[in-house]
Amino acid sequence: RRKDAPQRALSLLNEMVSMYESGRNKAVQPDVFTYTSVMNAFAQRGDVNGATRVFGMQVKDYKENQNFSAKPNIRTFTALINAWSKSGREDAPNGAQKILDVVDKWVDIGELDEGPTIVTYNCMISCWAKSNRPDAPEEAERLFEIIIDKQKSGD
Repeated sequence: RRKDAPQRALSLLNEMVSMYESGRNKAVQPDVFTYTSVMNAFAQRGDVNGATRVFGMQVKDYKENQNFSAKPNIRTFTALINAWSKSGREDAPNGAQKILDVVDKWVDIGELDEGPTIVTYNCMISCWAKSNRPDAPEEAERLFEIIIDKQKSGD
């Protein structure tokens, strides 16, 4: 894998945005899959800042430019949580939890059609497992219990 893959993906995304916004090529309008794929490239490297920057671009495109095909979905937020999980940062569990809180808020206000999935919770558990925090086992277990409860209720 190329070390510069996330930056190359971001360059392509920026070119797509430029071409679309300038009217040179309306067929290259980025959508949720485009943004999430670029975020995943940063997430695989544990680059929270890169993933967050792309998320900011996506939200701006969705809300300000009314590009409804760019509307973030649960996979988008899971990519952000995954970036935190792989970041190795001491504050990773807190950062990931803030993303999970945003998911809950967006679901509550109708901005997100689907809440956290088992993949989302697995990324959260991984984030806690990789931390050196003394409360990590309890937090991971709490998240695991949420998964079990959701499975039982059919969510």
